[in-house]
Amino acid sequence: MAYAKEKQTIPELEQDISRLRISLAAIDTSAIDALKTHLNQLDGAIRGLEADLRAKDTEKGVLGERLRVCQEETIPKLNDEIQTLQQVIAQKYDSVWVESTGGLRYQRELSTRQSAEDIYRAFPRELSRSKNAKESSWSNLVEYRQDYNRKYIMGYDTRAEDNDAYDDAWLELSENKLPVPPRPTPFYS
Repeated sequence: MAYAKEKQTIPELEQDISRLRISLAAIDTSAIDALKTHLNQLDGAIRGLEADLRAKDTEKGVLGERLRVCQEETIPKLNDEIQTLQQVIAQKYDSVWVESTGGLRYQRELSTRQSAEDIYRAFPRELSRSKNAKESSWSNLVEYRQDYNRKYIMGYDTRAEDNDAYDDAWLELSENKLPVPPRPTPFYS
């Protein structure tokens, strides 16, 4: 009996299935299909953004390392070089000249040429002229010293960078051996 009852329900179930198929066919699924397509596109975009994010994280790490190297190594090294160069300038040049002439000229050239390399490239003739003038002055000084040593039979180093030995000789002569100039007598009428 249960079998007979189930046999009667099969055609009813088939009719229900047929009606559901017709109802399903009548439903407009274009909006759902569009949403599915849009979801697939969004999933692709999310995967692309995740890949970009991973790339940016890697780039951030590289840039972070570069920043660390700049802060901890390059900048301190350059600061040391600047300090060394400033000491060299202070030793080679008179501070008054640096402040009143050399530094001002350098700043003016730097403002128009943008870098020290550009200044260097722009002034080879001036550099050569300055070197020649320096060499000529040095050569003249050495000659004067040699003449002094020959004339007064002295053994001072004619190529010494400083003039200390000659300055000391001048002080000794001026304090001890040079005559004091006579004082002019006042004229009274």
